[in-house]
Amino acid sequence: KIILRAEELINEPSVKKAFDQLQMLHKIWKEETGPGSPEHRQEVWERFSVATRAIHERRHQHLKEQKKSLKNVLDAKMAICQKIEDMAASGANSHDAWQKKMAEVEALKEEFKKVGLVAENKNAQVWERFKEVNRAFNQAKNNYYKDLKRSQMSNLEQKQQIVVEAEALKTSEDWNATADALKALQTKWKEIGHVPRQKSDELWAQFRAA
Repeated sequence: KIILRAEELINEPSVKKAFDQLQMLHKIWKEETGPGSPEHRQEVWERFSVATRAIHERRHQHLKEQKKSLKNVLDAKMAICQKIEDMAASGANSHDAWQKKMAEVEALKEEFKKVGLVAENKNAQVWERFKEVNRAFNQAKNNYYKDLKRSQMSNLEQKQQIVVEAEALKTSEDWNATADALKALQTKWKEIGHVPRQKSDELWAQFRAA
């Protein structure tokens, strides 16, 4: 009966269940049944051993495939981390470019979650790496927007000064000199970069009015 059950376990879909039950059968064989008759002892043991080896071989192959699968997941997750780190290092030089990168990173983060689980002894290492590269990306993005804000505030001050200068000229009747000065201010205005959006239209209206 033990041998028949062991032979059934060869085709058990769950490799873990088959192995666990085989261990139980070996325990029963050794501890709960007495010795068989001498003339059949070797024969029944050999038959039991054949079933045991088949189940062990299935388990060995399963563990081998599982190990390979876990390594593939690990490699995939680390590759995603490297992509995010590379994107942080290369940065971007415009708001639109950063928006595009942010969308790409969000997609990579979703892919990271869906790839699967890594081996338990690698989980902490991979998760720490994932957090590290995301921190690096967020830092690079935040630095860009901080610099952009500083640049826009500087541009705002420069354009406000141009408005002041233009308003000082609007009552002048020295037409040629005033025209030249206004043209120079217009050129300078165009050369200055963006200002905060909420101030842009107001400033331009003031400049045009002058």
